[in-house]
Amino acid sequence: MFKFLAASACVAGASSAVADIAEVASMFEDEGLQLLQVAAKKHNHTHQDFSRGDGYCAFWGDTHTVAAYNGHPPDPQQFGLYTLANSKDGRFKSQLYQCAAWHTVNVGWINAMAYDIDGTRVVILPPIMSQISNNGPVYIRANDVEYSSAQLPFTIPGTSIEIRAHKPPYGFHIVTEGFDARVEMMTNRHPYCYVDTGLRLKPDNIPDTDENSFCVKGPAATPIADDAMDADWSDSLFSNADHERICDYCQAYNQRSGKANVRALKCAKPPPVPPPPPAKKECEDNECSWTHAQQLCSSLQGDDVLYNDCLFDFCLECDDDAAIQFVAEDEDENPDPICVAGAPECAPEEVCNNVVKMNTLTVTQNNLGGVGPDEGA
Repeated sequence: MFKFLAASACVAGASSAVADIAEVASMFEDEGLQLLQVAAKKHNHTHQDFSRGDGYCAFWGDTHTVAAYNGHPPDPQQFGLYTLANSKDGRFKSQLYQCAAWHTVNVGWINAMAYDIDGTRVVILPPIMSQISNNGPVYIRANDVEYSSAQLPFTIPGTSIEIRAHKPPYGFHIVTEGFDARVEMMTNRHPYCYVDTGLRLKPDNIPDTDENSFCVKGPAATPIADDAMDADWSDSLFSNADHERICDYCQAYNQRSGKANVRALKCAKPPPVPPPPPAKKECEDNECSWTHAQQLCSSLQGDDVLYNDCLFDFCLECDDDAAIQFVAEDEDENPDPICVAGAPECAPEEVCNNVVKMNTLTVTQNNLGGVGPDEGA
């Protein structure tokens, strides 16, 4: 009997509970549906955003992927000049140069960074091997002006780009609207140097999924240029002199290895810039009169540099005005001596060349108007 009553009570209670649930469900049916729809929409939106990341890409050490723009690619260990990432709108470009790490041919680390930020070029270079210190100040060049990270913080003149101290003196951020690059250059007297770096762009401004970059393709990225004979280095954000300094460091580091295959590693860089052709050859190539060029520039023959510059300016386009203007500018900056009006005799060159030279730097006698230590009137 007790069991029956208990069971009846349970059934009654359950029926009541079901009724209550049904009633509550009925009361909130519309609201619940809306909430589920919002949740589903939010979930789908979040999933779509996370598939491309939150605008942050980062690498550290030798070289480990921390975050990327297309999933989480394996660690990029290849050597040479690569794109880190470029913004979709073209405002921001970033590149890196990577060399061998830990004296092995299978591991790399970043040794230099370069950025183009709204047309402003910022370059971070490794230290000169003989001057390396433990996490010392970092070389920074912005719009061809050299700085040290010890001078931070500052804003690059004429821009809104700030370089902010982060882990002074070796760590800093390069920041402007829509762009934040983190640079930490680790150095040691061991000696070695490598860069931990991060790049944050707006999520809707990250590169497309087919970009040839570390942030998108990781180890599948190919170099911007290599040591092939027909390699095109024109897209490099580093100058030829920058590449020389980078390779000087990397090769000096490799030469300290006890492994022959590491010492044999080559550092890809642009070919040397050919010297400008002699002015006469330029005239011949452009079918300009070499004799006429010499006549136009004859007044500058006393200065080999100016004379050749004048000849070259004419020979570029057979342009008389180019040479005439060059000579006129030199005469304005370095006027010849002239005679005073009405002078009976005047030979400026003879006077200037034969003038008695006086040296007032070495004092042999000074009596300070009769009150000094020396005798004399």
